[in-house]
Amino acid sequence: MSPEELAKGDFQKPFTKSVLHAGAEVPSMLSAVGQNFQDERFNIYRNNIFAGLVQAIADGYPVIRRLVGDDFFRAMALEYARNSLPTSPVMMTYGASFAEFLESFEPVASLPYLPDVARLEWLYSECFHEKDSAPVTMEQVLEEAGGDIDSLVLRYHPALRLLGSRFAVLSLWNAHREDIADDQVEMPDIDAGEEILLTRPGIGVELRWLETGGLGFVRSLQQGETLGNAAEKVMQQYPDFDLQKMLVVLFESGAITGFSMQDSSSG
Repeated sequence: MSPEELAKGDFQKPFTKSVLHAGAEVPSMLSAVGQNFQDERFNIYRNNIFAGLVQAIADGYPVIRRLVGDDFFRAMALEYARNSLPTSPVMMTYGASFAEFLESFEPVASLPYLPDVARLEWLYSECFHEKDSAPVTMEQVLEEAGGDIDSLVLRYHPALRLLGSRFAVLSLWNAHREDIADDQVEMPDIDAGEEILLTRPGIGVELRWLETGGLGFVRSLQQGETLGNAAEKVMQQYPDFDLQKMLVVLFESGAITGFSMQDSSSG
């Protein structure tokens, strides 16, 4: 096969099929370009491709890896890679569907919290790589609002992420971070559900627990609800919801980047 024929792409489809599917025959055209590809040599190349994909998953999900053990994790990640090939050349986007894979992966059915831990790890990565935006302080907003906080419509940092789980996924994440020694790991009460806020006020990601109702409150605000309307909704369901405490968390975490005032005449 000539370089011109290769450039036309006639080589790419059969080569891709062979390299990404275990057991597929070595492309016959490889010998035509003067490369002495034995089956063993091509398998090494194929294995290196999947080793890279497995490593990408391992890098993105260090807490999952620690929870299940390195050997099991790599076998699990290989199964994922074989069924979920990259769709983008940007490898930091690879592994977005890992949580969904875990939900249907029978060998981890006895660990039902794993998918939500994976979701937290993926949100951490998204938060870390999001664009920057300067936060505002509560004092700035209150001063400009002139006391009419009910009409406030808040704008959020693009890195803000939220997760609600029926499991203690942030507690689990904290207990199994890579900087925690094995003899310091303590398992939390797994069935204690948590609501989690992820922000990046500076160069590092911060994770915080929200009180019950906080998740719905912030999501209402993200959808354009005024502060007054969002507070009324959450307090109807959770009468003891501490609005002041929630606002302190949002502003201290750098989650708020601006605001507007809804005209009372517009409803």
